[in-house]
Amino acid sequence: MFPLSPMPKRLEENQNTGAFKDLRKQYKGTFAALESSDPLATALSFAALLLNENLQSSTYRIETLVNLALAFGRGKTRLKQKDFRRLYGDMEKGIVARQEDPAEDVFVSNISTMRGNFLVLEGLSEGAGYFLQVFMQMVDSFPKNESYDVIRDPVYALLTLSDEACKRAGLSRNQLGNEMPQAKLTPQDAERISDLRKCLTFSSADLDDLGIKLDDLGEFGFNPSARAKLLKQSLLHNDLERCPVCNKGGNTFLMLPTAVSGSIRRLVFEMVVKAYGLDTFLKALAHEYSKRLKLIPFLGEFGRVQLEFKPAGDTLMASVFRWVDDGRALHILFFMDNLRGFEKTGFGGWDKNQPSTSAAILDHIKLAKAKAEKGDDFKSGIILVVGCGVGRGIMHDVSVLEHEDWDVDFLSVHDFEALSNKNSFAPISLWRLKDAERQVSEAGIKLLNINGLLNLIAWREQLGGHLVPHNQVPDALGDGGACLIMVDQNALRTLRHQTKQEADVHSACKLDGSWTLVRRTSSSLSEEDKSISLYADMLSNESLPALLFEDRGTEWWTQVSGVEGSPRDAIFERWRMLSTWLPRIAQAFGVLEEQHKPPNRLQINATFDGAMAGLAEQPKPFSENELRETFSVSAQTDEAVVTVKANRRFEDAFFNEDNVAEREWVRAACLGVSQLAAEPLPTEQFEDLINSIVPNNRVRQTHAFPAVSFRDFVHHKLPRKPVFINDADTGTLKLFLGWKVRDRKLGATVQGKAECTAYLRQLVEFLENKLINFLRKFEKKSILQRLITNHEAAMCDQETWKRTAAAVSALHEDKGRALEEILKHQSKLNAVFQSSRVLVEVANCVCGLDDGDAFGEFDLAKSMAMMIEIIEFGGWSDAIHYGAMEPALMVAALGDVLANHDFFQEVVVPFGQAGMTSRVERSIQGYGDHFSAPKEKISEPEKKFAAEKEQFSKAWECELGFPIEAHGAFVVACEEVGLAEEKACFVVRKSELTRKVLDLRPELEPHLNKIFHELSLLPRSDWRVAPEGFTDLDRQPWKFRRLLSVLRRPLIQLDDAEDPEIYLWPGMVGDGGKYTFTRYWDAEFREIQIRTKEMLRWNGATKDKTSFNDQVAGRLRELGWTAKSDVGLTQILGRSQDETLGNIKKLGDVDVLAWDEQSRRVIAIECKDLMYRQTPGEIAEQLSSFRGELDAKGKPDLLLKHLNRASALRASLDELRKFTKISDPTLEDYLVFSGQVPMGYAKEGIRSKANMLLFDEIGTLALNT
Repeated sequence: MFPLSPMPKRLEENQNTGAFKDLRKQYKGTFAALESSDPLATALSFAALLLNENLQSSTYRIETLVNLALAFGRGKTRLKQKDFRRLYGDMEKGIVARQEDPAEDVFVSNISTMRGNFLVLEGLSEGAGYFLQVFMQMVDSFPKNESYDVIRDPVYALLTLSDEACKRAGLSRNQLGNEMPQAKLTPQDAERISDLRKCLTFSSADLDDLGIKLDDLGEFGFNPSARAKLLKQSLLHNDLERCPVCNKGGNTFLMLPTAVSGSIRRLVFEMVVKAYGLDTFLKALAHEYSKRLKLIPFLGEFGRVQLEFKPAGDTLMASVFRWVDDGRALHILFFMDNLRGFEKTGFGGWDKNQPSTSAAILDHIKLAKAKAEKGDDFKSGIILVVGCGVGRGIMHDVSVLEHEDWDVDFLSVHDFEALSNKNSFAPISLWRLKDAERQVSEAGIKLLNINGLLNLIAWREQLGGHLVPHNQVPDALGDGGACLIMVDQNALRTLRHQTKQEADVHSACKLDGSWTLVRRTSSSLSEEDKSISLYADMLSNESLPALLFEDRGTEWWTQVSGVEGSPRDAIFERWRMLSTWLPRIAQAFGVLEEQHKPPNRLQINATFDGAMAGLAEQPKPFSENELRETFSVSAQTDEAVVTVKANRRFEDAFFNEDNVAEREWVRAACLGVSQLAAEPLPTEQFEDLINSIVPNNRVRQTHAFPAVSFRDFVHHKLPRKPVFINDADTGTLKLFLGWKVRDRKLGATVQGKAECTAYLRQLVEFLENKLINFLRKFEKKSILQRLITNHEAAMCDQETWKRTAAAVSALHEDKGRALEEILKHQSKLNAVFQSSRVLVEVANCVCGLDDGDAFGEFDLAKSMAMMIEIIEFGGWSDAIHYGAMEPALMVAALGDVLANHDFFQEVVVPFGQAGMTSRVERSIQGYGDHFSAPKEKISEPEKKFAAEKEQFSKAWECELGFPIEAHGAFVVACEEVGLAEEKACFVVRKSELTRKVLDLRPELEPHLNKIFHELSLLPRSDWRVAPEGFTDLDRQPWKFRRLLSVLRRPLIQLDDAEDPEIYLWPGMVGDGGKYTFTRYWDAEFREIQIRTKEMLRWNGATKDKTSFNDQVAGRLRELGWTAKSDVGLTQILGRSQDETLGNIKKLGDVDVLAWDEQSRRVIAIECKDLMYRQTPGEIAEQLSSFRGELDAKGKPDLLLKHLNRASALRASLDELRKFTKISDPTLEDYLVFSGQVPMGYAKEGIRSKANMLLFDEIGTLALNT
């Protein structure tokens, strides 16, 4: 048997303890003290502790003490603080304390109704707030007549009492309490009893002020004459739990504030069942669940789902079937607790005997299995059985769990809703969890998780994607031993709280006085955006819900609409626009003087009469006055409603570098809002108001750019968002990974450069084999389609971020945090780019055509995780080889490979972030470029190419076999073919592609065969073996500048047929064209990768260029220095041999020598225009050239050469004086780099041995004038 729905903690043990009177043997002193006390006063004092958030996890003992005090009290003694502390502490010694567990939910829940919001305490029963919410939906749906008022009025009276008690105690919705039970009552908590008692005490005047009639509380009134009956009852099902209100001496007392939810649920159940029968009640409750579940984001991705509960067995059931991924089916079965026996045990028990329900569940599962397994593509299925009821526990036959290729899990409905409200959750995450569970189990680890699926999901999230905390695994596990790990039973507490905070569902009153439900709208990455209290109407009948901004009494509504026939997508963009501006406008008005403030509650109706023009057309700009004429504004002062209408021409204003469109809409809205104030703002102050809302011309939400690139025209054919590498996939992959290639008998430590690099090579080889075996299962076209479209979706996402970076930054007060969010997102995209491109290369070699499984999202994420691990370990090996990373590795018990990451944390990460930051800042500065026509943009490489076209073109043609102009024409032709197909990628025969290209560019005919030869990525029998003419450097995934990459060879040839199929990827053909041109132009390919002497000469000429030296000398002259570039040391010293220095010619030239006669300063500068390094291996390799040491061949590295030259000059100051004509010169030496380099980040790098500057920092050498 297994538990299905939520149950009170240790309920079985509680039932075995019997009634309250059975506790007397263990707590004789407690019973004696209580018998002599005043029952009401003592019980109320203990009840007051239930309002103390510090004692949430001790609710069990406190409720026990309340019941015992009320049942046993016979005297008039008023207990003192010390007595309460003693009695509270006495409970620690017996069975009561053993019922206490860490808190698993919030302390205070919010109940949203059509009369407003009410606070209730969660108490002992899990989901108390949630199930009460469902019951209140039912109560609110009752017909408005006296027959139902007998239920409705008492329910709202008790809710109001609870809400007032919580507010008096200073509690708020979704508030957490203390996570752990408290063994003792602290003096501070005891001191609060007196004040908290007052929170539970209500005079007749108080009730009048709250609108409560005493008679309405009668249904919940506790009969003091029957208090002895409590002795025969137990916690969670007793008279006080059903009737928690007492009345004495004209005062009303809420004796058990934690019982409010249970009291109301029991009352509604009893009265409806009595009047209409159990079956009717069950149908009504099922209908409420159907309504409620329709309002939530069904598991985050399904959209709104309409459930229809139908009879099944002895209850009602509803189900949803979805293909979550290729071959992966998810069946969600909702069933109602049939509530048999509920009237006897209430929330204090659960029904263990529902065979008919169990059989119906099994029938549903069999039908879902049959439906899913019909298709040939079926891989696996997951079934979620969701129990819907009143909040008691249910049990069914364990055979429900046993199904081959299917996993069955159980959730209570309130946990299902929590999972659905989790922003980061997607249904495919369930497969990740099951995959990890299987691997953990196969490794001999048993996870003991007593709190179900949600708890396991929360636990894994807390562990950063792992299922097992590594510090709890014994080293002996790998020797065949087993391990039992207890999952934190309240891991779900954080997740439940998080989802409640993220959604923050509550009631809101509209301007017409009616109430609705609202939920938070923000799904932004920014913490700043998440803090904004902006909500959407959940019950709206409009195509787009009304928006509500709440802030300290301010309630501003807005409704966005379009004229009939307006595309919903276009109006949705305006809705998003108002989501940005409504809070900013409201906050700006909120700080004005009282006479200029509008009412706290108002509504802005925004109507847009047009849809944005197609991105291919760019309307002509028009003046500010013309733009203002596109608006009409009206204000209804009595109703506090402002209406702003924008006509069709308004949409054209978005095609503007400056934010004129949204600024003018804001102005129009503010103009209307200011008319609602007692006094409109003076003109000058009004302009200041607008400037505070829209502080600059970059602040905007909507962007309309002309379509300029291939991807701009096909992005709508791609997935809406890319699949990223998931921490959970990485965590699962790492389980026991380190021990796959190492015998545990050798120990956990790998020490030494040779040993570490050899171990890492083995690890990479193991992962490559694992990846190849995994990918072989899939059909080649399926896997390439998924990989390429995901890459293209990520590219479009990156372009969006680049184009909007200026606005993202401008919209946030915390610019640094905004930049961090952009960089974090870019890092995730980079991982997608790198892994996806290499996976295309692998798949083209190892996957079969027209044979294999479909490649799904889950498979994509797993394969990307494997590839990133291969790249990471390969990078480690290179870093250790070049001496940048400590040659010491440790294999953890669970297989994690641990290393000293100082090199990454101090050099790789900050250097990479500096590069990304620079690119983001360029994107911000270049925002206006996106509004320029493509022909107006001329890149720097194009400018340089024009100057040196002849020499480079000759080298290019000799190396590749076709003119560079033909390459450009071919790229354009492929993009035009793609545009004609309206696809981001597709399969085409080589002959067909040849025909289409020649139809577009007939001049390519003599070159096309060579172009195909050079740009085609051919399938190989073994991806791990580089073909003839290439080296392993061209294949290794962690290397850049590879000749076997899809960037260098973007035409993916699928087979070796005479007329092979080609996967045409126009976006990559374009990217590859730029990549190939730049790598050859900048001489970035290694000499071993160059085939012709002409390209080798170009490489040598490029690397020997002195243009950067001249650039540095010129900048110094601008600063007032006398400067010369490329000055031979023999020229300065006047000799070529020296007794001490030896052969001076071997010391080389001074790249730039600068001096100033007035200050007597002389600067010797070594100029380095280095290639930007991107991988850890490349960075380590570059660092190895700047250590100031002799290299492996015994020759000075680049830094030591510079230091030797500087040393020679310092030893020859007389010669330096003659050369510069400065008496008594002072010599300084610098290395100047053209751009960011990793050497500036290394702790033991250049800065500890020499002065280093970037070219942009040369201004620091300015002379004092």
